[in-house]
Amino acid sequence: MVKRTLLILLSLLTVESYGAVYQINIVKKVEKQPSFKEFFIYKVKRGDALLKILKKFHIPRRFLYKIAKLNRIKNPNLIYAGQLIKLPTTVPAKSSKLYFRKKVSPDYKVGLIEKLGVRVNRSGTIFVGDKAIDLRQNPLIKFKNSEILVNFGNLSRKLVESLKSLGIRVINPADLDRLIDQIVSSSFHQVYKNGKLVLGEKDVLTYRYDYLVYDSSSGNLVVINKEPDTPLPLKGLLNAYGVSVLEPKKAEEDPSEGWGEVKVLSGSGIEKLEELVELLKGVKVKPIPDGFLIPENHLAVVYDSVTPEERVRLEIQGYKVFVLTGNFIYDAEKVLDSILVANKLVTLVLVEPPGTEGKRARFTKEGLLITLPNKTWFLVDSVEREEEISYLRYKGVNLIFY
Repeated sequence: MVKRTLLILLSLLTVESYGAVYQINIVKKVEKQPSFKEFFIYKVKRGDALLKILKKFHIPRRFLYKIAKLNRIKNPNLIYAGQLIKLPTTVPAKSSKLYFRKKVSPDYKVGLIEKLGVRVNRSGTIFVGDKAIDLRQNPLIKFKNSEILVNFGNLSRKLVESLKSLGIRVINPADLDRLIDQIVSSSFHQVYKNGKLVLGEKDVLTYRYDYLVYDSSSGNLVVINKEPDTPLPLKGLLNAYGVSVLEPKKAEEDPSEGWGEVKVLSGSGIEKLEELVELLKGVKVKPIPDGFLIPENHLAVVYDSVTPEERVRLEIQGYKVFVLTGNFIYDAEKVLDSILVANKLVTLVLVEPPGTEGKRARFTKEGLLITLPNKTWFLVDSVEREEEISYLRYKGVNLIFY
């Protein structure tokens, strides 16, 4: 059985910028696919078609048959709801197009300027000669005794010159970043720019920000971003660490995100293992005084206190005997191997957005990845913050706690 392996965390310092946030469950590396380097898993929904999915993630249709072959799909027109398919986060180098970029009007940055406490007039009209400028389309920003009008390409050069003669500065959307920088720098005593926060000890969240400031009134660190690319569950996780996020409002929530399932194993160590096997295999195990049997796979799982005579008796009955070590994650890995369930100890890596090596955030968590024909589970002992559970679920990860 070929086992799929997770892309192991290589570096927290490498950054590329690709755009807004889309669904990403597990970033994977497949060595035998030289044309693609990194993948994410997409769960097919009712009404999906492969070509429609490629269009959704801005992947050129010329890759249709390569992706069908990658996923062993014989007919690209025939996929089913719930099917898990691999999609590339990037395409071969000959294509210069950046993927996962979401087209959003730059007007959202004006909304961030309002959140920073700067007055923005979005109602009324400015008359210049016989021309009327609707401030709903071209908002007027008042900053440091200056009036700044944003031109979204709908004002003529002559009209722009007339506004300047009236003392109104006219800027293009590309100038909004510079204006935001001026506003942030003048509003806070100490500002850190384009840096990163590393939070957590065992579970590591690396978050990259545009600005980081300290709010003396709340005692919190405040992240200020120019792009609306931090999903709510990630904001909740940051808040658990005392970090609040101020950024433009997202134009729309992506309904394709999450939610993963959560299972909690109960009882003692061997009872947890019994429950895990029953959950994954869908069969009842048979308890015995020294452990339990999995008749379907001719496997006996026993305590280390099992007598030599009992062990020989089980072997004569045709059972392969596995003796527990007391290390649950190790025992689970070996038992699942014995019953032909694909699993591997991995470092789970979630990135925001996909394919960017964590342009905004990168979350890592160690555990056992368990791959079934119709579902993938991630077995972990615990999390550092309760908010991690909702974040992992939001990213479509199915969790099992032992």
